[in-house]
Amino acid sequence: MNRGARVTSIETVQEFRNKLCEFGKDAKDVLCGAEMQVRRMIDWLKERLKHWQREIKVRQEEVTRAKIELQSRKAMCKDGKGPGTSDQERALYKAMMRLKEAEEKVAACKRWDPLLQHAIHEYHGPARQLGGYLDTDLVHGLALLQQKLEALEAYLALAPPSTPIPANAGSSAEEPRMTAGSSSTTVTAATPGNEAPQETADQEANRDAGQPAGERITP
Repeated sequence: MNRGARVTSIETVQEFRNKLCEFGKDAKDVLCGAEMQVRRMIDWLKERLKHWQREIKVRQEEVTRAKIELQSRKAMCKDGKGPGTSDQERALYKAMMRLKEAEEKVAACKRWDPLLQHAIHEYHGPARQLGGYLDTDLVHGLALLQQKLEALEAYLALAPPSTPIPANAGSSAEEPRMTAGSSSTTVTAATPGNEAPQETADQEANRDAGQPAGERITP
C-alpha cells in the first residue's frame, strides 16, 4: 500500500541529504586508503623476500670465506703450536648464524605470502560490495532526495495563503420563517437581540378594520 510521507521540515531533509553526501565521500576515502595499504603490504612483502634471498647468497659467501680462513689457520697450527684458531672459529659461527637468520626470513616471507593473499581476498569481497553501493545506490538515492526537495519547494511556492474568516460571519440575521397553525398563520420576524411580536392573520384583519386587537371580526 502506497502511503505518502508526512514532511514537517524541508531543512531536515536537506540536512539528511548533506550527511549522506559526507558519508559517501568519507567511505570512498577509506576504501581508497585501505586499497593503498593493501598494495603497500604486498609490495613490502615481495621486497622483503627478494632482500633476504639476496642476503642468503651474500651470507653463504661469508660462511665460505670463514671456513677457508679457519682451515688456513688450522694448517698453520701444528703440534699444538701457532697463533690459534679461536678468532676464525668465532667468525665462522657468526657467519653461520647470519646465514641461518636470512634463511628463516625467507621461509617467513614465503609462509606469510599465502596468508596475506587469503586475507586480501576476504577483504575485497565486502569492499567491492560497498564500493558498488556508493557508486550506484547512494548516487541514485541522492538524486531522488534532490528531486523530492525540489518538488517540496515548488509545492510551497504554489500553495495559496489561507483565507481569513470574516468577523461577523456568525452574527448574520436570521431569515423570516413561516409557521402554519390550525386556524391561523403566524409570521415571525427575528432580529438580533430582540424578538419580533407575533400577530395572527385575524388580529391583522381586526386592526385594519379599526377594531381593538382583542375583538375578532367574523364574516
